[in-house]
Amino acid sequence: MTSILNLRRYPLALVFLVAGVFAVVLALLSVDLVRMTTANLDYLRRTGVMGIMDGGLLQLVELTAKGTGGMMCFFGFKLCEAEVSRRYRNWLDRQEK
Repeated sequence: MTSILNLRRYPLALVFLVAGVFAVVLALLSVDLVRMTTANLDYLRRTGVMGIMDGGLLQLVELTAKGTGGMMCFFGFKLCEAEVSRRYRNWLDRQEK
């Protein structure tokens, strides 16, 4: 598993591509996530047990999963960003010598 996460073994273009995919998925997952979660919590607060029976709790679980997926995409993007920055600094060091 750790060999998959070792981004040093992949070409720079692939690391850029993966970072872009993470950024797009994060954007798609986070669109209106806060608004929908707030509306769902308000719905559950107003309707109580009937809201839970109507699927409000399931929707809250789905929104939580989307938020967790968004955070995982953010972490993946940051890993790729750190690798690209490291390679760029190494390239600059070689240019100065």
